[in-house]
Amino acid sequence: MQGLGDMGCRDGRMGEQMDNYYPSSLPVGQSNLVTKITTCMHAQQTLFVDTPIGIVHQFENTQNYYSASRNNWQTNIKQNSLRCPCCRNSNSEILCSSCASSFMRLNKIREARRVVFLRKAEVCRSIEEHLKAEINFESDYHRKQQLVNKLKAKIAEKAEHIQRVKHRIVSLQVNTSKNKKNVYLLEKKMSAHADRINRTTAEIEANRVNALKTQENLNKWILYVCSQLLDMLPFQRCDSRYGSGGEAWSGQDKQITYMINNCKVTEGGNQNDHQLLKDQLCSCSSALDHLCPDSRHTFAALVFTSQFANILATLLNCTLPYKHLTRDLSLTTKWTEDILDTVLFKLNYCIIKLCIVRGVPVRSLSFHRPFSNLYSLMAVLRGEKVMPITNNIAFDSKLRIQIIEEYQKVKWQETHDFTIDNVEEGDWVAVDFASNK
Repeated sequence: MQGLGDMGCRDGRMGEQMDNYYPSSLPVGQSNLVTKITTCMHAQQTLFVDTPIGIVHQFENTQNYYSASRNNWQTNIKQNSLRCPCCRNSNSEILCSSCASSFMRLNKIREARRVVFLRKAEVCRSIEEHLKAEINFESDYHRKQQLVNKLKAKIAEKAEHIQRVKHRIVSLQVNTSKNKKNVYLLEKKMSAHADRINRTTAEIEANRVNALKTQENLNKWILYVCSQLLDMLPFQRCDSRYGSGGEAWSGQDKQITYMINNCKVTEGGNQNDHQLLKDQLCSCSSALDHLCPDSRHTFAALVFTSQFANILATLLNCTLPYKHLTRDLSLTTKWTEDILDTVLFKLNYCIIKLCIVRGVPVRSLSFHRPFSNLYSLMAVLRGEKVMPITNNIAFDSKLRIQIIEEYQKVKWQETHDFTIDNVEEGDWVAVDFASNK
């Protein structure tokens, strides 16, 4: 649009130049000028309407056309610059004498030129109006063309993304086939492992049943051996009585007498159960021959009890915390109250452990009654009471408190090791005793 306005301006300037070169009325020149302008306008209209090319090319062609026309006009003007501007016959830059004497009216020429310029402007406006729709169409076309190009770029990008996705899908399909194969192999291995586990479980169950049967048979043999042992070392409860007249009505426990391998021992029922044994063994600091009969029986009962506990521990596969009770009782020559308390604590604790391992009820046990605990254990071994066999050492809270209190009361004192240096002449010596310590 601006180009067309410029063309109009250039044509106006060209008209002004023509006014300068044709200051007088020139009918012939006026007709030629009008003819040229009409031809130019017709060429413009033909160029912009009939030619199917773009706006830019149309504008360039029009601009080239006007440039060529202006060059031709300037050339003609320069060539005819020495002629009369009106008649074009005389070689003169101003009006010739014939034209000056013919009374030519210059106002009509100016009016005709103004009319021509007005028509020219009207033609330009009509051209702009005719080209406005095409210009809008071209602008819309270019804008939509840009949108189409952007969409094409996006489509190309999406297509590339789709290709990458397809390639990934193909790789995933390959991996899926491999994974399916691996899953099949793993399921096969799982089934094989499950079969192996089932076979192993069946074998374990069979071994467990066999172990139970073996344990049952072993228990039968243990009971048989224990019964034979009890025949060799008979252990019986003789009677029960109260020590003094006030004990029966005061609610105190009664005294019980036991016979262990024909050795008579009495066990009290108060909190100082060991005090009776200490009173009977009060003369143990001297030789055993000088003991009274009750002290001898009590001491022998303790020795037989320690031997019996060691044999039962071997049969029941139970490890005793104190293994050398028989040695301490048999080979100790110098007894003190602390040594006796220590030995009695060891013996009571070993008997308690044997009772719990064999399944004697904890509520029937008392740490202050070693012979009563041993009698309960022998009742289980004889089969008089059916007790479950257990390997779990679970102490009752009351029994645990008794053990802790008794341990705190004991002033721990071990017996001296028996060596060949302190043996009198004529005594028996166990040479391998020190090696079995």
